[in-house]
Amino acid sequence: MTSKEISTRITNCIKAGVSCIYAVSHEEARVQKQITDIAKDLRYSIWSWTTSVGMQQECCQPLDKTQDPIPALNVFMMHNVSGATGEPRGTTIANKSIVMLKDMHMFLRHPVPNLIRKLKDCIALGKATNRHLIIIGCALELPPELSKEITVIEYNLPSREELADMAKSLAKSAKVDLDGELDHVLDAGSGLTITEFEDACAIAKVE
Repeated sequence: MTSKEISTRITNCIKAGVSCIYAVSHEEARVQKQITDIAKDLRYSIWSWTTSVGMQQECCQPLDKTQDPIPALNVFMMHNVSGATGEPRGTTIANKSIVMLKDMHMFLRHPVPNLIRKLKDCIALGKATNRHLIIIGCALELPPELSKEITVIEYNLPSREELADMAKSLAKSAKVDLDGELDHVLDAGSGLTITEFEDACAIAKVE
């Protein structure tokens, strides 16, 4: 799928109430930007979790003692029930939120039972509260207990058109004239990630 098709797929999954998506890609920054853009278009809050920082809402301080996966997921589980409607509402992480789990895939290689159960509980509650977990990982690591609970979306490497946009942007910022060499640059960049392509262009400029 192209980046546009993946964006449409993720958007449709969120609108349909899919509560957990697994985005398979080596390009964490690229995936993060796309998901953040989707969240802004849908007017959703955006959160992220890593083992180094913990659970953090965009532009806010991270929550204390949430670097480990179970405490982080406990934050997602926090909710109350409306007395008027009986519907659950997320407290710390409000309804209409997307949480990017950037390091969760590493804990799913050999998961402990309580992590699997906690993810199952989060997925069920996410469906009821319009909140969504998106696991971002370079490899698909899913135990059988979760394989039917999570929607997997695999990213392709950037297209030639995406690399062309990046090359033009890099050339402009570096004040370099591509001078008809764009096709050669794109041929050389075929099969690279965005980061690899940026680094290769930077090295070429220095050399």
